[in-house]
Amino acid sequence: MKYSINNKTAYDLTDLLGMAHKFVPYAQKFLKYDKPVDVDLVSDPENAKKTLGRTAYYDPTNFKIVVYTDNRHAKDILRSLSHELVHHAQNCRGKFDKPHDTGEGYIKKDPHLRDMEGEAYLLGNGFIIRFFEEYIKENGMVNEIKTPTKEIILENDNTDIKEEPKQTSKPETVEEYRLRRKKIVADELMRRWIKGNE
Repeated sequence: MKYSINNKTAYDLTDLLGMAHKFVPYAQKFLKYDKPVDVDLVSDPENAKKTLGRTAYYDPTNFKIVVYTDNRHAKDILRSLSHELVHHAQNCRGKFDKPHDTGEGYIKKDPHLRDMEGEAYLLGNGFIIRFFEEYIKENGMVNEIKTPTKEIILENDNTDIKEEPKQTSKPETVEEYRLRRKKIVADELMRRWIKGNE
């Protein structure tokens, strides 16, 4: 699955880009979306001055995510990216096909969009980013993130994401078991959420 992450700011975001290039394939595996996504990291000093300014948004027509980076912790930026990736997964499932109005107060007026936001907050701001953090720490990758030297488009092979163990005579390690159990729990939570909102 191809994707792009583009630094549209004037800042050196090398460390953030390195972590984001680990996170996007992880989130794709978690959410099982089937279309490429483009991510732009942008700077907007005027927006950053606003207490309730934007942190990110998703453009469903162009499969694009825009994340604002000014004065934000890298983990918070990843949390915003995670939230918008849930919207991308919803788009891939056809949830944006219904007529909708994202104007002022949409969260109070439109039950369909409210449910979509609920899923994005539950999974994006919560479970996905939290499981990813545990995955990075448990695999000793905190200081081993490979940082790209330029904006790139990757071919995602998901080789570093643990799959369900194959039926072999080799016993499953404790670490493999823990990762598999976390994925089962996350998949079940997502299944229940989707089923309840169909």
